[in-house]
Amino acid sequence: MNVNAEQLGRNRILAALPAKERDLIAPLLEIQELYLGDVIVQAGEAIKRLYFPIDSAISIVNQQDNGRIVEVTVIGKEGCNGASVVQGSEKSPSVALVQVAGSAIAVTTSAVTRLSASMPYLSTALARYTLLLYRHSVISVGCSQFHSTPQRVARWLKAHWHRTGLETFPFTTAFFAAQVGINEKRVAEVLNELEGEQIVRLERISISISNQELLAQRSCECFQQAKDATDEYLLALSEIARTYA
Repeated sequence: MNVNAEQLGRNRILAALPAKERDLIAPLLEIQELYLGDVIVQAGEAIKRLYFPIDSAISIVNQQDNGRIVEVTVIGKEGCNGASVVQGSEKSPSVALVQVAGSAIAVTTSAVTRLSASMPYLSTALARYTLLLYRHSVISVGCSQFHSTPQRVARWLKAHWHRTGLETFPFTTAFFAAQVGINEKRVAEVLNELEGEQIVRLERISISISNQELLAQRSCECFQQAKDATDEYLLALSEIARTYA
């Protein structure tokens, strides 16, 4: 087994694997290091491997022909990139790139599809996670249309803290602006304002949250909506695990 029990327990889907399913898939799992900015899969490409983050984050983005990107949602330790393969399509619906470097547990798509009939918990959990990604995507689109730049910046930071557990994000203002889909100069202004209020701390290659409560006050209601959707998913995950225990 290439992945130990402690590592399995750091991803919410894998942590709840019933013993029979864990024994089936454990020998096929491996730890893989993910590096900031690496593209895991392009839109329309075959999903060759599924990635379950444990201390990394994978951004699901829309990329235009001119090279511009905007994040739609992010996958953290609660989920899996490539979860949609259990719904019959092995082509990626979007670009997936590494937003926060770190480790993930990887398994080949062929292994998951081959064992799917014998792994009802994993198949159901992955399908349920795809629904969460859809919900987060809807929230993200609405936020980009209806809320101010300061609200969106605060919501992004709060949402990513909630999904990854990180309070320091190891990237530049330029990378952050590209993810949020807002002009870099305007994002820099907002971040400087938040730093002046001691809500965030800026370094050359990192952005840190200093005051969670004030950051929440600056955010729009989209953060709470996304948090509620995630909490509902985690509750459903527990119920699925009990069903197939």
